[in-house]
Amino acid sequence: MDRLVGDYGRATVKELELRSTIVYTAQPGRSNEEVVRLVHHVKPHFSEAQIEAARRDLDEKGYLGNTIEIPRTLTATN
Repeated sequence: MDRLVGDYGRATVKELELRSTIVYTAQPGRSNEEVVRLVHHVKPHFSEAQIEAARRDLDEKGYLGNTIEIPRTLTATN
């Protein structure tokens, strides 16, 4: 969580909207071009260039694909 806040704590609502849609849309086996097209179809108010730049940013920071580290969930037994 600290990493997300560090990376996107000052992002605008529109920037977060775009990035959350990209993360939701990017699935294993889906090409980068397909992700851009799908996001543009759902969010046409973003240009394909904006979408690709945000997708690249997320990828470089490790938020897409197999590079995402999923933290353990704390339970009452931990």
